[in-house]
Amino acid sequence: MIIQWILFICFTVFSVYVRLYFFLRATNYYSDKSLNLKRIYAIIYYIFTLSYCVYMFFVVFDNLDVFGGDFLFTFISWLLIMNFTMNVFFVISLTQKY
Repeated sequence: MIIQWILFICFTVFSVYVRLYFFLRATNYYSDKSLNLKRIYAIIYYIFTLSYCVYMFFVVFDNLDVFGGDFLFTFISWLLIMNFTMNVFFVISLTQKY
């Protein structure tokens, strides 16, 4: 269980780095071949992170008390929902050409 949470935290931190990299990059990066490869790798990474996030939903709901009013459960649920939503948005934004 601890290894799963360490992986989840590492994925979340790296996701923030990748988001900042692409949002702070110039907008005309569709002609850049190396950056297109980075976009493809980022899409693959975010699809993997989305599947891991879905897996963590089941881990959280199996191991934590839903009705206990636990602050940790509330924080983890919020973190999972926000991470899932941001990853879906970012995969969609990486696949579209403006």
